[in-house]
Order: sequence, then C-alpha cells, then structure tokens
Amino acid sequence: MNKQTSHALERKLLVFSSISAAIFAVAGIAWGLWIGSLVIIFDGGYSLLSLALSMLSLLAWHLIRQPADERYNFGRMVVEPLAIVVKGVVIMGVCVISLVAAILALFQGGRVVDADLALGFSIVNILGCAFTWICLVRNASGQEGLVAAESRQWFMDLIISVAVMAGFVVAKLVQLTPWAHLAVYADPLMVIVASTYFLAVPARMTLTALHEVLLGAPPAGLRAQVERALADENLDDRNVRLAKVGSYLIVDVDAEVGQVVELGETRQRLTEALADVPLALMLNVHFHPSDTRGDPCFSPVTFG
Repeated sequence: MNKQTSHALERKLLVFSSISAAIFAVAGIAWGLWIGSLVIIFDGGYSLLSLALSMLSLLAWHLIRQPADERYNFGRMVVEPLAIVVKGVVIMGVCVISLVAAILALFQGGRVVDADLALGFSIVNILGCAFTWICLVRNASGQEGLVAAESRQWFMDLIISVAVMAGFVVAKLVQLTPWAHLAVYADPLMVIVASTYFLAVPARMTLTALHEVLLGAPPAGLRAQVERALADENLDDRNVRLAKVGSYLIVDVDAEVGQVVELGETRQRLTEALADVPLALMLNVHFHPSDTRGDPCFSPVTFG
C-alpha cells in the first residue's frame, strides 16, 4: 500500500468512526434518559465524546498533511500526538466526573432501572461497537497514531458495553431473589467499576503521546531496525538520534566517512534499508571526515 492510498484509507476510517460515534451518542443518551439509567447515559455520553474526539482526529489529520512552510519549517507532525494527548485527558476527565456522579447516586439510594429495556439496548450497543472496532482493526493494519487511537477508543466503548450488559443481567437475577431491594444499586456500581477500570487506558495513551510530543526515543524494536541498517553501512549507532512523532520516524545520524563521493550513495542505501519501517521516514545524515572530529571550525555536510 503506497502512502497516498494509506492516507486516503486513514481519512475514510476516521470519517467512519465519527459517523458511528454520532449514531451511538444520540441513541445512548436518548435511551438512558428514557429508562433512567445512569450507566447507559454514561455510555451514550462517552460516544458523544468519541464523536468530538473523532472530529479532532480529522482536524489533526488535515493539519499534519500540510507541507512545511515559513511558519512551521518542520511541518505539523507534532499535531498528531498532541491531539491524542487532548483525547486522553478529556476521556480521563469524563471518567472522573462519571465516577463522582455514580458515588453520589449510590449514597442517595441507587437508581431504579427497567432491566429488560436496558438489556435490549446493551445487546444492540455491543453489536454496533464490535462492528465498528473490527472494521477499524481489520482495515488499519500497519496504521499508527490517530487511527490506532480511534481503535483503542472503540475497544474501550465495546468493553464498557459488555460490562453494562453483564451488570444488567446480574441486576435482573437479583430481582428474582430475596435481595431484590439491592438491584437499585447495580446501575451506579457499574459506572463506578467501568470508570475506575478505564482510567488506566487513557492515562497510558496520554503518557505515550506526551512522550512523542517531547521527541522521546521510539520503541526498542524500531531502534534495533535502524541500528541494523547503520551496521550494514559500518556507521556507529552511538551517533544516531531517533524520535517517533505520531506516524513519523525521525532519524538523525552523525557519521564519519573517508570518501566525500560516497555520501549520497550512503544516504540512499540507508533510505532503502528503512523502507519497510511502518512510519513516514524523516532521515537526516550529517557527514564529516574523521580527522575533523571535534573541530569547532568544521561544518559537516548534511543530506536530508
């Protein structure tokens, strides 16, 4: 798949995610208000949030595709992890607010919910979330950044929906026992469990994206692949600087060479050796003769 086709697919997946989020948001909030279920309102609210965040992803997608200019000399690639940071922080905020609301409802005597109607919605919601998530995973093979974040977002929604259905099944069973009066606590308890559990997912997503915003080192596998390519060219991997920023990999190499005529060929071979990296490559190679190492008056030759 070439880069142009990959970018077109990425945009289609983001649009598809936005449309799905809009449908589930309207359905979830309306159904939750109708039957008085806090957890279904939470699920619908999460879908509404997903819609807003999907629109943010689309905006980021358009920004990072714009070429470098006088104002942004290196382009706008940092927008991608920055958008993921915003998404993670917002999701964590929603989880905290939902957690507080559920605790208050718990201490206020719980909530009476029609378990049959809630179960019906939960089944439809699970099927819809699973369909959206599977479509993103199957069509986003090799995709990084925004699409991967969308996939994780829908996986969270799917797990929440499964947990909600399981909770309503338990509530229905409890209503058939001598402890039927405890069924009113099922709804807020489900929100407490779901929001507490899922605080970890956006937290990890945010920390990873923040690491990329700060130009942190890429995963060990990517670094090993670059080091193998450098070893094939007899270049010292101690003089390489790497950073993964969204769907981009920045490779900055400081190399000593003996023959100036070989510079262009060396860079070309490095580019070809890293062609299978599943990221857009930004390779800069700085060459200087070995006898000028440490000379402050020498300006290295750079190929970028």
